[in-house]
Amino acid sequence: MTITEIRAPLRPHLVPLFLLVATTVAVYAGITGHDFLVTWDDDRYVTDNPAIRGISLEHLKMAFSRYYVGNWAPVQII
Repeated sequence: MTITEIRAPLRPHLVPLFLLVATTVAVYAGITGHDFLVTWDDDRYVTDNPAIRGISLEHLKMAFSRYYVGNWAPVQII
């Protein structure tokens, strides 16, 4: 299979893909100037949370069996 044969089916999708990427960058570009919200609950959910130190069976058990900041939120912890 040549490179031309590979590119041909992708060509109609390039403009929508470019628009999607450009829109995503435009929407989220402003977040780079924001600080970490240490005065809210980010420290307890992220920096002080041993359940997010990796992905293992032990970490998954911790995420599904504990409450964090009064919430049971395993999807956010994972």
